[in-house]
Amino acid sequence: MKTRWHGVFPAATTQFRSDQSLDLDGTKRHLEALVQAAAWLLHLHHGFAKSVAVLKEARNVKYGQFVAPGDALIVDVQCIKYTDTGATFKATGTVAGVTAVTARLELAYFNLADKQPNMIDIDRRLIEHNRVRWALIDPQGSGAPKTPEPKPLTI
Repeated sequence: MKTRWHGVFPAATTQFRSDQSLDLDGTKRHLEALVQAAAWLLHLHHGFAKSVAVLKEARNVKYGQFVAPGDALIVDVQCIKYTDTGATFKATGTVAGVTAVTARLELAYFNLADKQPNMIDIDRRLIEHNRVRWALIDPQGSGAPKTPEPKPLTI
């Protein structure tokens, strides 16, 4: 089953230091936007069954056009494979139709109590926190946001 998710995220701008050298930590934010989108897909797919979705591995990360202040990074994340313990995603971020970043992401999905049973209450609170955060992003409860399908032009 392939799940496709489209969304618009605030731009992760390319940061420069005062000496005009590239701030690589700022550039990492491109990848972070892809990871966060993939994590939401994982939570949604599993109905918020677990508390933590974290990046396990990022492969084939390629940076293209830098994101400048005021640009919108359009994120497209597709799930390649879901499992009970995570998922693998193909992710792309574009600016004005030009690729800014691409990556293959593997995320782990688990509860803290899986290894430390005394953390079960924290798991419950994190799951509820994630549900509340998602409700702020999607107040209509329509599921993962999708790019609207173009409507045919009638003349």
